[in-house]
Amino acid sequence: MCTFGVFSTVLALQLVGVSAQGFPDLIRHGYVNCNNCHSSPSGGGTINDYGRNFASEGISTWSRKGEESVLHGLIRRKSIPSWLSIGGDIRAVQFWEENKQIQSARSIMMQADFEAAVKDRGVTMDVAFGRFQTAAEEPRPNSRRYFLGYNFTDEIMLRAGRFTPVYGVNTADHIIATRRPLRLDQGHETFNIEASWITDTWNVFVTAIQGPVDDPTTTQEKGGSAQIAYAFHDTYKIGASYWSSSSEQATRQMAGVHTLLGFTPELYLMNEFDLQWTTPTGGTKTQGYFNYNRFGYEVYRGVHLLGTVELWQTDMNNPKTGNDRYGVGTQLFPRPHFDIQALWTKYRKLAVDDQYFQDYAWLVFHYYF
Repeated sequence: MCTFGVFSTVLALQLVGVSAQGFPDLIRHGYVNCNNCHSSPSGGGTINDYGRNFASEGISTWSRKGEESVLHGLIRRKSIPSWLSIGGDIRAVQFWEENKQIQSARSIMMQADFEAAVKDRGVTMDVAFGRFQTAAEEPRPNSRRYFLGYNFTDEIMLRAGRFTPVYGVNTADHIIATRRPLRLDQGHETFNIEASWITDTWNVFVTAIQGPVDDPTTTQEKGGSAQIAYAFHDTYKIGASYWSSSSEQATRQMAGVHTLLGFTPELYLMNEFDLQWTTPTGGTKTQGYFNYNRFGYEVYRGVHLLGTVELWQTDMNNPKTGNDRYGVGTQLFPRPHFDIQALWTKYRKLAVDDQYFQDYAWLVFHYYF
Protein backbone atom coordinates (compact mmCIF):
# COMPACT_ATOMS: atom_id res chain seq x y z
CA MET A 1 0.00 0.00 0.00
CA CYS A 2 1.45 3.38 -0.92
CA THR A 3 1.73 6.33 1.44
CA PHE A 4 -1.32 7.97 -0.09
CA GLY A 5 -3.23 4.72 0.29
CA VAL A 6 -2.47 4.53 4.00
CA PHE A 7 -3.58 8.12 4.54
CA SER A 8 -6.74 7.70 2.45
CA THR A 9 -7.72 4.56 4.33
CA VAL A 10 -7.38 6.31 7.68
CA LEU A 11 -9.53 9.20 6.52
CA ALA A 12 -12.19 6.96 5.04
CA LEU A 13 -12.47 4.84 8.16
CA GLN A 14 -12.66 7.78 10.50
CA LEU A 15 -15.60 9.14 8.52
CA VAL A 16 -17.61 5.96 9.12
CA GLY A 17 -16.63 5.19 12.39
CA VAL A 18 -9.10 7.91 22.74
CA SER A 19 -8.96 7.46 25.90
CA ALA A 20 -9.43 5.86 29.32
CA GLN A 21 -7.74 8.83 30.87
CA GLY A 22 -9.03 12.38 30.71
CA PHE A 23 -8.32 15.05 28.13
CA PRO A 24 -5.51 17.34 29.36
CA ASP A 25 -6.21 19.85 26.58
CA LEU A 26 -9.41 20.90 28.37
CA ILE A 27 -7.23 23.40 30.17
CA ARG A 28 -8.14 25.69 27.26
CA HIS A 29 -11.61 25.89 28.85
CA GLY A 30 -10.17 26.65 32.28
CA TYR A 31 -10.19 23.10 33.67
CA VAL A 32 -6.78 22.96 35.33
CA ASN A 33 -7.58 19.96 37.57
CA CYS A 34 -8.69 16.48 36.55
CA ASN A 35 -10.93 16.02 39.61
CA ASN A 36 -13.31 18.63 38.28
CA CYS A 37 -14.82 15.83 36.21
CA HIS A 38 -13.29 12.55 37.46
CA SER A 39 -13.35 10.47 40.64
CA SER A 40 -9.59 10.02 40.49
CA PRO A 41 -7.50 13.05 41.54
CA SER A 42 -5.12 12.41 38.63
CA GLY A 43 -7.84 11.89 36.02
CA GLY A 44 -9.35 8.95 34.23
CA GLY A 45 -12.01 6.55 35.39
CA THR A 46 -15.59 7.37 36.24
CA ILE A 47 -17.03 10.77 35.36
CA ASN A 48 -19.15 12.82 37.75
CA ASP A 49 -22.34 14.64 36.82
CA TYR A 50 -20.48 17.84 36.00
CA GLY A 51 -18.14 15.97 33.67
CA ARG A 52 -21.03 14.28 31.90
CA ASN A 53 -22.80 17.59 31.37
CA PHE A 54 -19.65 19.17 29.98
CA ALA A 55 -19.13 16.21 27.63
CA SER A 56 -22.52 17.05 26.16
CA GLU A 57 -22.42 20.85 26.18
CA GLY A 58 -18.73 21.66 25.81
CA ILE A 59 -17.03 18.81 23.92
CA SER A 60 -19.47 17.06 21.57
CA THR A 61 -20.55 18.34 18.18
CA TRP A 62 -24.16 17.20 18.63
CA SER A 63 -26.17 16.05 21.64
CA ARG A 64 -29.69 15.77 22.92
CA LYS A 65 -30.99 16.28 26.42
CA GLY A 66 -30.07 13.39 28.73
CA GLU A 67 -27.81 11.70 26.20
CA GLU A 68 -24.77 12.26 28.42
CA SER A 69 -26.17 9.96 31.12
CA VAL A 70 -25.10 6.33 31.49
CA LEU A 71 -25.79 4.35 28.31
CA HIS A 72 -27.19 7.45 26.57
CA GLY A 73 -29.80 8.02 29.24
CA LEU A 74 -31.00 4.42 29.46
CA ILE A 75 -29.92 4.59 33.11
CA ARG A 76 -31.02 7.99 34.42
CA ARG A 77 -29.04 9.87 37.02
CA LYS A 78 -31.96 10.01 39.45
CA SER A 79 -32.12 6.21 39.49
CA ILE A 80 -28.50 6.01 40.73
CA PRO A 81 -27.69 6.89 44.37
CA SER A 82 -25.88 10.23 44.69
CA TRP A 83 -22.87 8.51 46.26
CA LEU A 84 -22.38 6.13 43.31
CA SER A 85 -20.81 6.74 39.89
CA ILE A 86 -20.76 4.04 37.24
CA GLY A 87 -19.34 3.88 33.76
CA GLY A 88 -16.78 2.20 31.59
CA ASP A 89 -14.63 2.36 28.48
CA ILE A 90 -14.28 0.40 25.26
CA ARG A 91 -11.27 1.18 23.11
CA ALA A 92 -10.20 -0.45 19.86
CA VAL A 93 -7.34 0.51 17.55
CA GLN A 94 -6.44 -0.26 13.97
CA PHE A 95 -2.75 0.05 13.03
CA TRP A 96 -1.18 0.40 9.61
CA GLU A 97 2.56 0.13 8.98
CA GLU A 98 4.59 0.38 5.80
CA ASN A 99 8.36 0.34 5.33
CA LYS A 100 10.94 -1.13 2.96
CA GLN A 101 10.32 -4.65 4.17
CA ILE A 102 6.65 -4.92 5.12
CA GLN A 103 3.15 -3.63 4.63
CA SER A 104 0.93 -4.71 7.50
CA ALA A 105 -2.27 -3.93 9.36
CA ARG A 106 -3.67 -5.26 12.61
CA SER A 107 -6.45 -4.61 15.08
CA ILE A 108 -6.27 -4.61 18.88
CA MET A 109 -9.10 -4.45 21.39
CA MET A 110 -7.13 -2.42 23.90
CA GLN A 111 -9.75 -2.09 26.59
CA ALA A 112 -13.25 -3.13 27.63
CA ASP A 113 -13.73 -2.04 31.24
CA PHE A 114 -16.58 -1.47 33.63
CA GLU A 115 -15.92 0.88 36.52
CA ALA A 116 -17.75 1.99 39.64
CA ALA A 117 -16.86 4.59 42.27
CA VAL A 118 -18.42 5.12 45.70
CA LYS A 119 -17.87 8.52 47.29
CA ASP A 120 -19.34 9.40 50.67
CA ARG A 121 -18.20 11.34 53.76
CA GLY A 122 -14.72 11.89 52.36
CA VAL A 123 -14.17 8.24 51.41
CA THR A 124 -13.73 7.26 47.76
CA MET A 125 -13.55 3.66 46.56
CA ASP A 126 -12.99 3.08 42.85
CA VAL A 127 -12.75 -0.28 41.05
CA ALA A 128 -12.38 -1.03 37.33
CA PHE A 129 -12.60 -4.53 35.89
CA GLY A 130 -12.59 -5.82 32.35
CA ARG A 131 -10.40 -7.02 29.50
CA PHE A 132 -7.38 -5.32 28.04
CA GLN A 133 -4.77 -6.06 25.41
CA THR A 134 -1.33 -4.52 25.03
CA ALA A 135 -0.07 -6.17 21.84
CA ALA A 136 -0.97 -9.18 19.71
CA GLU A 137 -1.86 -11.43 22.64
CA GLU A 138 -5.45 -12.37 23.43
CA PRO A 139 -7.37 -9.93 25.63
CA ARG A 140 -7.41 -11.08 29.24
CA PRO A 141 -9.65 -10.19 32.19
CA ASN A 142 -8.06 -8.14 34.91
CA SER A 143 -8.48 -5.20 37.23
CA ARG A 144 -5.76 -2.71 36.33
CA ARG A 145 -7.07 0.17 38.41
CA TYR A 146 -8.59 0.32 41.87
CA PHE A 147 -8.04 2.46 44.93
CA LEU A 148 -9.38 3.47 48.31
CA GLY A 149 -8.96 7.11 49.27
CA TYR A 150 -9.85 9.55 51.98
CA ASN A 151 -10.19 13.33 51.69
CA PHE A 152 -8.99 14.96 54.91
CA THR A 153 -10.09 18.27 53.39
CA ASP A 154 -11.41 19.31 49.99
CA GLU A 155 -7.79 19.76 48.91
CA ILE A 156 -5.87 16.94 50.65
CA MET A 157 -6.34 13.27 49.79
CA LEU A 158 -4.56 10.04 50.64
CA ARG A 159 -5.23 6.98 48.51
CA ALA A 160 -3.84 3.47 48.14
CA GLY A 161 -4.36 0.91 45.42
CA ARG A 162 -3.32 0.02 41.92
CA PHE A 163 -2.92 2.73 39.31
CA THR A 164 -0.28 4.52 37.26
CA PRO A 165 1.84 6.79 39.49
CA VAL A 166 1.52 10.47 38.71
CA TYR A 167 4.35 11.49 36.42
CA GLY A 168 4.28 13.90 33.51
CA VAL A 169 1.04 14.37 31.59
CA ASN A 170 -1.60 11.71 32.20
CA THR A 171 -2.79 10.98 28.68
CA ALA A 172 -4.40 7.88 27.21
CA ASP A 173 -2.07 7.97 24.20
CA HIS A 174 0.08 5.43 25.96
CA ILE A 175 2.43 4.56 23.07
CA ILE A 176 3.91 8.07 22.83
CA ALA A 177 7.53 8.91 23.61
CA THR A 178 6.85 10.00 27.20
CA ARG A 179 4.71 6.98 28.16
CA ARG A 180 5.67 3.60 26.68
CA PRO A 181 9.47 4.08 26.49
CA LEU A 182 9.36 5.20 30.15
CA ARG A 183 7.21 2.19 31.16
CA LEU A 184 4.25 4.39 32.07
CA ASP A 185 1.86 2.84 29.57
CA GLN A 186 -1.03 0.42 29.84
CA GLY A 187 -0.06 -2.80 31.62
CA HIS A 188 2.56 -1.16 33.86
CA GLU A 189 0.22 -0.11 36.66
CA THR A 190 1.75 -0.63 40.11
CA PHE A 191 0.58 -0.76 43.72
CA ASN A 192 0.96 2.67 45.30
CA ILE A 193 0.26 4.92 48.26
CA GLU A 194 -0.29 8.49 47.13
CA ALA A 195 -0.77 11.81 48.92
CA SER A 196 -2.14 14.74 46.95
CA TRP A 197 -2.79 18.44 47.54
CA ILE A 198 -4.95 20.03 44.85
CA THR A 199 -6.00 23.68 44.73
CA ASP A 200 -7.11 26.00 41.96
CA THR A 201 -3.49 26.92 41.30
CA TRP A 202 -1.26 24.21 42.81
CA ASN A 203 -1.10 20.42 42.41
CA VAL A 204 1.29 18.33 44.46
CA PHE A 205 1.47 14.52 44.28
CA VAL A 206 3.85 12.30 46.26
CA THR A 207 3.69 8.55 45.60
CA ALA A 208 5.31 5.50 47.17
CA ILE A 209 5.58 2.80 44.50
CA GLN A 210 5.48 -0.87 45.46
CA GLY A 211 5.38 -3.37 42.58
CA PRO A 212 4.74 -5.77 41.10
CA VAL A 213 3.04 -5.41 37.75
CA ASP A 214 1.31 -8.32 36.01
CA ASP A 215 4.14 -9.78 33.98
CA PRO A 216 6.69 -11.52 36.25
CA THR A 217 9.35 -11.03 33.57
CA THR A 218 8.91 -7.26 33.71
CA THR A 219 11.11 -5.15 35.95
CA GLN A 220 9.51 -5.11 39.42
CA GLU A 221 10.25 -1.59 40.50
CA LYS A 222 9.98 -0.14 43.98
CA GLY A 223 10.55 3.50 44.78
CA GLY A 224 8.72 6.80 44.62
CA SER A 225 7.64 9.69 42.45
CA ALA A 226 6.65 13.30 42.97
CA GLN A 227 5.05 16.00 40.89
CA ILE A 228 4.37 19.69 41.42
CA ALA A 229 2.37 21.83 38.99
CA TYR A 230 1.23 25.44 38.91
CA ALA A 231 -1.73 26.87 37.00
CA PHE A 232 -1.98 30.52 36.07
CA HIS A 233 -4.16 32.84 33.98
CA ASP A 234 -6.90 30.17 34.05
CA THR A 235 -5.68 28.28 30.96
CA TYR A 236 -1.97 27.65 31.49
CA LYS A 237 -0.22 25.04 33.59
CA ILE A 238 3.44 24.11 34.07
CA GLY A 239 4.82 21.24 36.10
CA ALA A 240 7.86 19.20 37.07
CA SER A 241 8.12 15.50 37.93
CA TYR A 242 10.71 13.23 39.52
CA TRP A 243 10.95 9.43 39.77
CA SER A 244 13.42 7.14 41.56
CA SER A 245 13.12 3.35 41.66
CA SER A 246 15.11 0.16 41.78
CA SER A 247 14.71 -3.51 40.98
CA GLU A 248 16.83 -6.63 40.79
CA GLN A 249 17.72 -5.70 37.22
CA ALA A 250 18.49 -1.98 37.48
CA THR A 251 17.99 1.36 39.17
CA ARG A 252 16.58 4.37 37.38
CA GLN A 253 15.79 8.01 37.95
CA MET A 254 13.65 10.28 35.82
CA ALA A 255 13.16 14.03 35.89
CA GLY A 256 10.98 16.07 33.59
CA VAL A 257 8.96 19.19 32.90
CA HIS A 258 5.63 19.58 31.14
CA THR A 259 3.32 22.34 29.98
CA LEU A 260 -0.38 22.53 29.15
CA LEU A 261 -1.11 25.78 27.33
CA GLY A 262 -4.58 26.91 26.29
CA PHE A 263 -3.83 29.94 24.13
CA THR A 264 -7.50 30.33 23.16
CA PRO A 265 -10.60 28.14 23.63
CA GLU A 266 -9.65 26.56 20.28
CA LEU A 267 -5.82 26.53 20.19
CA TYR A 268 -3.72 24.50 22.61
CA LEU A 269 -0.32 22.88 23.11
CA MET A 270 0.80 19.95 25.28
CA ASN A 271 4.51 19.39 25.80
CA GLU A 272 6.65 17.12 27.96
CA PHE A 273 10.42 16.62 28.16
CA ASP A 274 12.06 13.98 30.36
CA LEU A 275 15.54 12.71 31.15
CA GLN A 276 16.11 9.15 32.34
CA TRP A 277 19.19 7.66 33.99
CA THR A 278 19.35 3.86 34.06
CA THR A 279 22.03 1.74 35.72
CA PRO A 280 21.77 -2.03 35.14
CA THR A 281 22.93 -4.14 38.07
CA GLY A 282 26.67 -4.47 37.63
CA GLY A 283 26.55 -2.27 34.51
CA THR A 284 27.22 1.28 33.34
CA LYS A 285 24.79 4.17 33.71
CA THR A 286 23.09 5.42 30.56
CA GLN A 287 21.19 8.65 30.05
CA GLY A 288 18.33 9.18 27.63
CA TYR A 289 15.87 11.92 26.68
CA PHE A 290 12.18 11.74 25.75
CA ASN A 291 10.13 14.55 24.24
CA TYR A 292 6.51 14.78 23.11
CA ASN A 293 4.67 17.76 21.64
CA ARG A 294 1.04 17.91 20.59
CA PHE A 295 -0.59 20.89 18.92
CA GLY A 296 -4.35 21.07 18.54
CA TYR A 297 -6.89 23.39 17.00
CA GLU A 298 -10.65 22.96 17.33
CA VAL A 299 -12.03 24.13 13.99
CA TYR A 300 -15.59 23.40 15.06
CA ARG A 301 -16.93 22.08 18.33
CA GLY A 302 -15.88 18.45 18.57
CA VAL A 303 -13.63 18.58 15.48
CA HIS A 304 -9.90 18.95 16.19
CA LEU A 305 -6.89 19.11 13.89
CA LEU A 306 -3.73 17.66 15.45
CA GLY A 307 0.01 17.85 14.91
CA THR A 308 2.56 15.84 16.90
CA VAL A 309 6.35 15.81 17.21
CA GLU A 310 8.18 13.08 19.17
CA LEU A 311 11.90 12.72 19.73
CA TRP A 312 13.51 10.18 22.03
CA GLN A 313 16.85 8.48 22.49
CA THR A 314 17.32 5.87 25.21
CA ASP A 315 21.12 6.24 25.30
CA MET A 316 22.52 9.67 24.49
CA ASN A 317 25.95 8.14 23.85
CA ASN A 318 24.54 5.84 21.18
CA PRO A 319 22.84 7.64 18.26
CA LYS A 320 21.41 4.33 17.05
CA THR A 321 18.96 4.37 19.97
CA GLY A 322 17.32 7.53 18.60
CA ASN A 323 13.77 7.81 17.25
CA ASP A 324 11.85 10.57 15.45
CA ARG A 325 8.10 10.61 14.81
CA TYR A 326 6.05 13.39 13.20
CA GLY A 327 2.31 13.18 12.78
CA VAL A 328 -0.86 14.91 11.57
CA GLY A 329 -4.41 13.86 12.22
CA THR A 330 -7.76 14.63 13.72
CA GLN A 331 -9.82 13.90 16.82
CA LEU A 332 -13.61 13.84 16.70
CA PHE A 333 -16.23 13.98 19.45
CA PRO A 334 -19.41 13.62 17.36
CA ARG A 335 -21.78 12.87 20.25
CA PRO A 336 -21.47 12.26 24.00
CA HIS A 337 -19.75 8.91 24.68
CA PHE A 338 -17.82 8.86 21.38
CA ASP A 339 -14.15 9.77 20.83
CA ILE A 340 -12.45 8.98 17.51
CA GLN A 341 -8.81 9.75 16.77
CA ALA A 342 -6.82 9.19 13.58
CA LEU A 343 -3.14 9.97 13.19
CA TRP A 344 -0.72 9.41 10.33
CA THR A 345 2.98 9.63 11.19
CA LYS A 346 6.40 9.49 9.63
CA TYR A 347 8.50 7.35 11.96
CA ARG A 348 12.29 6.95 11.85
CA LYS A 349 14.25 4.44 13.88
CA LEU A 350 17.93 5.32 13.65
CA ALA A 351 18.86 1.75 14.53
CA VAL A 352 17.33 0.67 11.21
CA ASP A 353 18.20 3.51 8.83
CA ASP A 354 19.40 7.05 9.49
CA GLN A 355 17.65 8.42 6.40
CA TYR A 356 14.48 6.36 6.08
CA PHE A 357 11.09 7.26 7.54
CA GLN A 358 8.38 4.62 7.57
CA ASP A 359 4.66 5.29 7.44
CA TYR A 360 2.84 4.46 10.65
CA ALA A 361 -0.84 5.27 11.15
CA TRP A 362 -3.58 4.36 13.58
CA LEU A 363 -7.28 4.85 14.11
CA VAL A 364 -8.61 4.72 17.69
CA PHE A 365 -12.29 4.28 18.48
CA HIS A 366 -13.24 5.03 22.09
CA TYR A 367 -16.69 4.61 23.57
CA TYR A 368 -17.27 5.62 27.20
CA PHE A 369 -20.59 5.03 28.96
